[in-house]
Amino acid sequence: MCPQSAQYVVAHSPIPIMFTGFEIGYDIMTGARLCMEAPEDHPVRKAYERFLGQAGNRHSWDLTAILYGVRGLANYWETTVAGGCIEVDSNGTNRWLSNPDKGHRYLQCKMAPQAISTVLDELLAGYLRT
Repeated sequence: MCPQSAQYVVAHSPIPIMFTGFEIGYDIMTGARLCMEAPEDHPVRKAYERFLGQAGNRHSWDLTAILYGVRGLANYWETTVAGGCIEVDSNGTNRWLSNPDKGHRYLQCKMAPQAISTVLDELLAGYLRT
């Protein structure tokens, strides 16, 4: 992460931002099913195996953000009340601050993390049904 870029986006975004925090992706693990069921030459399986050094699960920060971006809140997420903002320090650490002028929010799990893991694993393995 480039802290200066994150600071710029938070300070200058003309629209409210929906944040998916560390705690969301950390508890949602994906990839093991894909590594067991996909052909050995499947590019996403290979990416998981190369990154992890073996077949297995991975924390799913990016996948949870994509799931929200594509499907919205659905039954997966709920949000905080608008009226906050992330403050990003020069070293990249961040914290949530009350700021009614920004109107930013962050996601919280509505479903159990394991249930969201299952949804994401189903999407990753979707090609198996074709």
